[in-house]
Amino acid sequence: MQHSIRSILNKLYELRVASYLFEQKEFLAGSKDPVVESWFYRELIDPSDLRVGAKYVQTLPHDQEKMVYLYDGRKQVQVNWENRTLFKHEIKQIPGKPVPNKVPFYTRIKGLINYTLDSDSAQIEVDESKVKVVKIDFPNQLVVAQGRKAIFVTMSKPGRKDFSNFELHLNSDGLPVYLRSESSLGLIEESISNLQVNRFDPGTLDLQSLIPSGFSEIEPEAFFFPDISNAPAPDWELADLDGKIVNLTHLTGQVIVLCFTGIRCGPCHRSVPFLKRLVDDYRDKKLSLVSIESPAGAPEELPDAASDDGIPRFIWYGHSVLLLRFAGRNLLIDPMFGPDA
Repeated sequence: MQHSIRSILNKLYELRVASYLFEQKEFLAGSKDPVVESWFYRELIDPSDLRVGAKYVQTLPHDQEKMVYLYDGRKQVQVNWENRTLFKHEIKQIPGKPVPNKVPFYTRIKGLINYTLDSDSAQIEVDESKVKVVKIDFPNQLVVAQGRKAIFVTMSKPGRKDFSNFELHLNSDGLPVYLRSESSLGLIEESISNLQVNRFDPGTLDLQSLIPSGFSEIEPEAFFFPDISNAPAPDWELADLDGKIVNLTHLTGQVIVLCFTGIRCGPCHRSVPFLKRLVDDYRDKKLSLVSIESPAGAPEELPDAASDDGIPRFIWYGHSVLLLRFAGRNLLIDPMFGPDA
């Protein structure tokens, strides 16, 4: 069985350029409707990209001339066409460690296959039907690529009911076009279409030339810690621990604090003393504290985690898309609202 997935890996290593429409559906706990994300990618493939990160360009799916993100192996650039702004950031490479940069579809699948080949516990099943399907199962293990990274890791703990299984669908050329990832964290489906590949080295490509001109450049401080004072609070619909759909108008407090958390997030746990003081200080203000829980833990773990830290609060299931709607990045304690939020 390992021969089957090794042959997939070899085919991916033969590629030098791949372009495709990409769609991801992430099914959150307590929600029937997935969060859908669509982009167009041009991916430059190289044997070393599991460590240094794949060079690629990400554009709007309906307008492939509008670049929204690129990584050239050294710098990343993000573009906001609505605000006509861009942010440039040079990624520091630490010897022996992967670049902290998200990677596109094929590079991440190479990471998954490499992890599977090195694992002693992976169970592999190949279905030679009309559409070739490869299933990879990791019983009692939580195997994840944090974010969209190329390096997969095991995050399992003794006594926790973890599992991970992956399902790859291949096209007639033996290249992956669909990945289904299901684990104790939830379900993600990824698919690509309009695939075009090239097995010849394209030579030197100046990705920086794709950056639009006339855009205002954002300073790092403003990008990572934007000022959202007096900005209107976006509404949403999320599910609570009981599966009840709630939104901003359900909150009854005069002061509302939203914290974006993860029960497996170390910095989130370090914020607990501050949150306890905050709840105590605002006790006479009718504070409503809401944890927007990212899908980083199994749903059954949340009630115990909430009781352990001793903070009275609402817990709702959230997503990175919601965080971006608040213009928040790298913020654990995000907005605080008054009664007119």
